[in-house]
Amino acid sequence: MSNNKNGFSAGLIKEVLVSSGGQFTLQVTPTTLTVVKSDMGRLCRVLVTTVNGENAVLIYDNATTKTGTIIGYIPAGATVGTVIDFSMPAVNGITIADTASAGTFTISYD
Repeated sequence: MSNNKNGFSAGLIKEVLVSSGGQFTLQVTPTTLTVVKSDMGRLCRVLVTTVNGENAVLIYDNATTKTGTIIGYIPAGATVGTVIDFSMPAVNGITIADTASAGTFTISYD
């Protein structure tokens, strides 16, 4: 590998496409568990599209279930049009838990 004028080896530089609002979106409807992404990524934003119900919604850094580090929280009673900006890294994946009594929302992620 050759070095460029800054001394970096060209083969060691990796580009990562990241946008502030996320590259992908997913509509989440009431259910017990939603796996958004099963590998590394980033939780970007949530848009509440119908009023969130009686319980808060937790978003975990996990590929399959509702355990581990919580990377997002949507409060109970969040109103339509509420946008929550997270910009949180997810090492293992993104899983949303306990939306059975929640409203509908759109999640953006990388």
